[in-house]
Amino acid sequence: AGRDVNMKRIAETFLYFVDAAAIMGASVAALSLGAIPVLVGIEVLARIALGSSLGITWEYATYLMTLTFVLGAAFTLRTGGHIRVSVLPLGTRTILSTLFELLSSALALAVVLFIAFALSDLAWQTFVMGTVSATPAQTPLFIPRTAIALGAWLLALQFLARIVAMCIGAPVERPAPGADPNPDGEPL
Repeated sequence: AGRDVNMKRIAETFLYFVDAAAIMGASVAALSLGAIPVLVGIEVLARIALGSSLGITWEYATYLMTLTFVLGAAFTLRTGGHIRVSVLPLGTRTILSTLFELLSSALALAVVLFIAFALSDLAWQTFVMGTVSATPAQTPLFIPRTAIALGAWLLALQFLARIVAMCIGAPVERPAPGADPNPDGEPL
């Protein structure tokens, strides 16, 4: 019994840290999303006041939008904000539904790990080769590609956290900090 308690405590600590990483990723995603209209606004003002473009706006807005998607993905999965297709009827949890959820999460983890490794390799190769963007800014492409790979790793960690949560009987989706855990007002 003591060993089970320790394993559960370790699992809960892991879930806590993965959740914290997902929240940090979502925070950077939110800042990235907010930076886009600021950047575009500065571009518009520069064209009006100076009669010329900044030259980086569209490239950097693309990087920021990509960061918004990839760094927000883990938090979206954590809070159940993703699009979900249910094969089994919703309602009470059965052993079959839990097993199916575990299997689908493990498959998703495998796919996301493959993507994370591939994106990490791409970022590394870009760094080694010194590849820069083909725009006037000549941004070293390892910078945005590393951030994209980080987003994939955060999503992989979140899928692993889902599996761990199922194994210890914890909820796989948790509300965002400060959010109403029962927004519909229906009994839990």
